[in-house]
Amino acid sequence: MPTRALFTITTGRSGTAYLAELLRLNVPGAECHHEILSYAGFGVDSPDLSDLTQFNALGNTVKVQRFWAQKFARIAAKECSLYVETSHQLAKAGLLENLTRLTSEGVDVLIVDLRRDVTKTVCSLIRRYDFLNKGNMWLWYLDPDYPKKILDPAVLLPRGWLGLCLWYVCEMRTRAEYYRLLLADQPVQFLQVDVDELNAPDGVVPFLHSVGFDVPTPRIPPPQNTVQVRDLDTAEMDAVAQLVDATPFDPAALAQQFFDSGRRIG
Repeated sequence: MPTRALFTITTGRSGTAYLAELLRLNVPGAECHHEILSYAGFGVDSPDLSDLTQFNALGNTVKVQRFWAQKFARIAAKECSLYVETSHQLAKAGLLENLTRLTSEGVDVLIVDLRRDVTKTVCSLIRRYDFLNKGNMWLWYLDPDYPKKILDPAVLLPRGWLGLCLWYVCEMRTRAEYYRLLLADQPVQFLQVDVDELNAPDGVVPFLHSVGFDVPTPRIPPPQNTVQVRDLDTAEMDAVAQLVDATPFDPAALAQQFFDSGRRIG
């Protein structure tokens, strides 16, 4: 079995494909995946639509638990030094609520809280026309109408598409802090990483050391998954930046308030 497994909690459009490739290039014997997507893979390797919608509407249901039980059993049976799966879907479908199924097998788990500048992330979502319909939100992101959420979207939704995308980024930042609290007594390590710090050796070397590998001269991959549907003009980017600057946001405090209230996502 792998001695360690690495997953992410992040928004997407935040460098998940880049992180998987960085680890593949620099960690001998690692099995690295960005997203495991195939016709027969949904509901087996990756959460299917009903796993995501059930978890965020009803919590950690029996169906969701069954998905993670079979997935973690297969991961625990692998022969690799490090198992990596950086898909941002996983943390939104019960990954962290079910991690004890993997840690109980003796696998050390590292959760990378992968961050990218908020304005850049929102602009990237808009460039790809994300969040324009519920199908897109249910399959890849989060729906503000889900019962299971930490942040009330009411303040941002009047700002339309920009506000919806910003709510999502804020929700995921807050969930990362919430899961630190939820799993504080579990053998799970959290590591906060800014993807912009992983573009040069002086950022990559300490990151790999934190993961458990000393690589004095790391290999740096080219940018990954850079396809966009449209570009944004200066006025649009300024509008995003202004909204971000005008939205006070303390994810640690918000997560603590939610946690102390006794509410739970799962």
